[in-house]
Amino acid sequence: MCNNATCITANNGEQKLDLIATKASQIDVVLVDIYIPKVSELDATSANRNQPSDPPKNLPVVATTADERWHNPKRCLDFGFNSVLPKPVSLSQLDKTLRQFAA
Repeated sequence: MCNNATCITANNGEQKLDLIATKASQIDVVLVDIYIPKVSELDATSANRNQPSDPPKNLPVVATTADERWHNPKRCLDFGFNSVLPKPVSLSQLDKTLRQFAA
């Protein structure tokens, strides 16, 4: 299980955007709930993808959701997510996905 991983947490979409703007070089992958408070994750991911500088534009974003409308990988890609993990997420699913996208 991603033994040497460090987690940086945000309580809402605004904090997530601020963290990515200030700590992007320390982040390998972003794991978010689609329905994060304050700024919808759809807006937050779109904002990340429209940043003028890398790495935010290329930063992998993995969504989590219990909403079955989002379990379609193509729909998630269309909104800027690299992958989606349907809830409930198993530890093995989480580990596999984070390893796939982490540098």
